Amino acid sequence: MLQWADTFNRYGTNSALMLNGLYANNTGMTLAADPDLTSTATVARVPIAPALRDFRLVYPSGATATIGCGLRLWLSALPQDDNTYSVIFWSDISNTVQVTLRVRSTGQITVYRGDPTAGGVALGTSTLPVITANAWNHIETKLTINSATGAIEVRVNGSAVIQLTGQNTQSTGVASTAQMSFFNFSGTANNGNIMYYKDFVVWDTTGTYNNTFMGSVSVIDIDPVSDVSLTWTPSTGANGWSILDNNPPIDTTYISAATALANRFGLQDLPADVTSVRGLVLLNRSWKIDGGDGNVQMGIISGASTGLGADRPMTTAPTYWRDVIEVDPATGIPFTPSGFNASDLKQSRTL
Repeated sequence: MLQWADTFNRYGTNSALMLNGLYANNTGMTLAADPDLTSTATVARVPIAPALRDFRLVYPSGATATIGCGLRLWLSALPQDDNTYSVIFWSDISNTVQVTLRVRSTGQITVYRGDPTAGGVALGTSTLPVITANAWNHIETKLTINSATGAIEVRVNGSAVIQLTGQNTQSTGVASTAQMSFFNFSGTANNGNIMYYKDFVVWDTTGTYNNTFMGSVSVIDIDPVSDVSLTWTPSTGANGWSILDNNPPIDTTYISAATALANRFGLQDLPADVTSVRGLVLLNRSWKIDGGDGNVQMGIISGASTGLGADRPMTTAPTYWRDVIEVDPATGIPFTPSGFNASDLKQSRTL
């Protein structure tokens, strides 16, 4: 099932917001303009340096033997040597590296058991160069951790470039991965190379949908555009939707409720060229003002049916909360673009 999806376009240029409930750490990474001049979005930017530069995601559903992820990667230049560009680290629950994916100086991809900068063992390399500089390349992987039956497949722009089975992909004492990191590291000196990421998606092998390769998908931000029913109180003005669509969020401008009340918001339509919807990640930034009870629940309303996320107790610090909705609650199957466009967002204080 789908675990997480991110554009990196929801935090403005304040990467500290990523640590408010979503990511485990970010060290030396920033949020910057998309290097593709046809885009106006913000993306993740990881510069290279002798010191560590990275950001890290802990899987929302916990440790697992098999994990999949997709993303778009832009390199400002191909690496000068094999001491640079460890693009993805998959790690266990103690954050010890199990498997690494690295781009080589030729544009080929190599996967390793363990950390290649600390004695990791190469498991396989793409036959040909598959990554170019100054272009977005979509990379999707499926990794299984096991000491004898491990496997990894890497696809670039939809084509399989590495397919390994019957491998020892277990570098630590546990046959699972609990988190992944995105590194840009040089063992020599800072040569100015930069990695950019966007369209980041994580999935596992559970559930009915999104349990194997998803293809070259895009992640799209959808904002509220109207108040269908506003029962909470805006801190300023008369609208709720124009507060919720702030990018980045403004914590001094908010809507609030002193008792259990539900809001309903109209949503922006999908772009006209979208042909299918893999799933939704409902993301909200909420908190309570004291130590008393305060629960918030998000949902999507389709026709007469509502798909609900978790009913969560809030903390007293502004925090992002996420819920995954994979099917249209009115049909029980994935949303069509028209079905999504007819849907509304529900936001409730339940306690």
